[in-house]
Amino acid sequence: AVVSTQSTGKGQYLVTGGMTPSVVVIDLQAAAQVQDYKFNPGNRMEAAMDIHWQSDKTFAACSNNTIIYVCRVGLEKPVKCFKGHEREVNVLRWDNSGTYLATGSEDKTAKVWTLRSEECLHSLTGHTGSVEVVRWMPSKPKEQKFIFATASQDSTVRLWNAKSGECLQVYNRHTSAVLSICFSPC
Repeated sequence: AVVSTQSTGKGQYLVTGGMTPSVVVIDLQAAAQVQDYKFNPGNRMEAAMDIHWQSDKTFAACSNNTIIYVCRVGLEKPVKCFKGHEREVNVLRWDNSGTYLATGSEDKTAKVWTLRSEECLHSLTGHTGSVEVVRWMPSKPKEQKFIFATASQDSTVRLWNAKSGECLQVYNRHTSAVLSICFSPC
């Protein structure tokens, strides 16, 4: 079963993940599979939960083994493996500039990462349920604010500053799990 798919902005590649310990990259123009990342031969990655492109060649994939893999098409191994979540990583998203990667987990935290560091920049706490959704607030390139929202099983939505790690606002109008959020365009 395919759990997650994501194509590049230019549409050359489609990356897919499923209930196996691998993520497959398909070249849509050549109509061929070009890469199969087998992350943990010991089958530690049981399912690719989410995938998101940073650029036309680089993407991140998260799994139910707590590790986030950053891969570049053409390279056999991930360029970075982020470790820090204590439970399954449900969701991840790069900001529009590709600078920051936000992740959400069953461990009730969101984390902010950058390719310049091995450790997470911020571990964001406050949710009392699994973090199911992460979305970046759109901004114009010269006005990057690096603000994102998380939605949780705890029925709240939180707004965060990725640079400082500060929780800017908590919205609690829902009475059950929040599974979808979307900012209006700028």
